[in-house]
Amino acid sequence: MRTKPCIAPSIVPVSGRALWQALGFANERAFQRARQANQVSIPLYPLPGQARGVYARSDDLAHYLASLNPSPPDRSTAP
Repeated sequence: MRTKPCIAPSIVPVSGRALWQALGFANERAFQRARQANQVSIPLYPLPGQARGVYARSDDLAHYLASLNPSPPDRSTAP
């Protein structure tokens, strides 16, 4: 009997449309071309037991997205 790999509850695999859209690609083909050129900004990996596709860890994606805007907007002057 095969057991499923343990994944920490806060680290969830992200794949498909959710992944390439979060990374800012216009479509899946643009994402595939960036992968082939090694120009994707976060680590990608295959999940065991999956025939195709790549996945990213949600924490890697979150850190990457946070790095795009390192300082939160100043809300102290909000009305």
